[in-house]
Amino acid sequence: MLLEQGTLDVALAASLPAREAFEGIERDAPTPLKIITAIYPTFGTFAVKRGCPANTFSDLVGQKVAWGTKSSGLTLLGQEVTV
Repeated sequence: MLLEQGTLDVALAASLPAREAFEGIERDAPTPLKIITAIYPTFGTFAVKRGCPANTFSDLVGQKVAWGTKSSGLTLLGQEVTV
């Protein structure tokens, strides 16, 4: 990370890669960086077509779900969802 290298003083970070860095996932050790504020304190929203019988996440098990583009943050977060 550029912050860890000292190239930057402050930077925006996507939540999933930041969590992995802070927890030391796929790294030698957790990062010594810290979060100073969250920009978007809300989570993504699931929407279904009118008339769809799904009312909970459990109702979506086994169904096709469009998370977004391959590189979107929500798509990455969707890989973390377990029911």
